[in-house]
Amino acid sequence: MANGIIADRNRVLTAVVDESGWSTAAPASNAQVLPLKLTARSTVAGTDGSPTVLRGYFDARYPITYAGLFKTNLKQSGRYRLRLFSDAAFSDVLFDTRDAVTGVDRRVMPSLYDWRQLRYAAPNLLRGDLPPEDYALYPSNVHVVVPLVRAASFQWDIVGSGFDPATGDDVDFNEVGYAWASDSVQFEINYAYGGNDGWNPTDEIKRTPGGGVYVEPGVGYRSSEIPLDYITKLDGDSLFDLSKRVSWNQPVVWLPNVDSAQDLFRYGFIGQRRDSFKKTWKTYQLDGATIQIEEITT
Repeated sequence: MANGIIADRNRVLTAVVDESGWSTAAPASNAQVLPLKLTARSTVAGTDGSPTVLRGYFDARYPITYAGLFKTNLKQSGRYRLRLFSDAAFSDVLFDTRDAVTGVDRRVMPSLYDWRQLRYAAPNLLRGDLPPEDYALYPSNVHVVVPLVRAASFQWDIVGSGFDPATGDDVDFNEVGYAWASDSVQFEINYAYGGNDGWNPTDEIKRTPGGGVYVEPGVGYRSSEIPLDYITKLDGDSLFDLSKRVSWNQPVVWLPNVDSAQDLFRYGFIGQRRDSFKKTWKTYQLDGATIQIEEITT
């Protein structure tokens, strides 16, 4: 069993964002729109004393159970803090990711590996995150699952230099491709009935006369087929409504297991629905369904 969520209706789209500290050529408002490659870029990288701040207020108070940052250039060792407020003045805090006991902010990359998977003297030995050469293979996304609050504004504080995915070199600015805050449909997934999280290369294999073979590289994407064989009728109805809202063209966020930061990084993504949504009537109180989602990569 695992507790998954699908989020839609991103409230950041219509928020009024603060442009302070962001480049005029790549303003903070870029993080409100797709495509992901149209990034917002800070003027300098965030530090402990002066973090990069992405904040805005909504046109009303909205229920929020999920927030995220997509297609960032944050390093694994970077840290972030998210706060949600009940007012547009960013003063009355409803939710804060900062550890209330230690005062430490969350790392961009959680520890992904069991100690038995790590190699002596490897660069990721102490933190347990990805080997540096593998990190650029994943989009540097940040996922935050929020206990239900009705928020009027949000603020992200980002600390740490950025990196160039092409070279791995440090850069003195932070980038965010897309920011998200919304409610979500949360449900229990029974993986005993199947389901898959996949990686789909789009490379094209070319064959030439005489038996030669070469490959045209493509941009791969993650996908998920989510089995919902036995969910409550209430969840089934909510997913039916969501499917009508987003159709195949609107973005959603898929998180497979809200209790595992490791699963959220590897298998969670922003994407779009694929295939038809069909709800199966199981009993008076239980429904079944299958949802397919493909990752948005650009």
